[in-house]
Amino acid sequence: MSVVIIANGDPPTKADIDRWLGSADTLICADGGARAALRFDLRPHHVIGDFDSLDEAALAELAARGAQLHRYPTRKNETDLELALIFAAQTYPRP
Repeated sequence: MSVVIIANGDPPTKADIDRWLGSADTLICADGGARAALRFDLRPHHVIGDFDSLDEAALAELAARGAQLHRYPTRKNETDLELALIFAAQTYPRP
């Protein structure tokens, strides 16, 4: 099983995302990384973070696309990317 995580920051190109997702079973977005998913009409399985980079309309659209939204408090020890990595490791462990 493969997992692709898109984080906030400079977004990847559509070609990069298509190449990565060609072999991936699961797409996870770390908070603002979901903007790239929306821009490229992707359907992430999970969006994880405190959602300070996404407005309610974006969250509603992601949920409508079938994403499970995992909201964390703004005050936390981990970054949104760290939360996504921890979630991926716990939910999709490698054999």
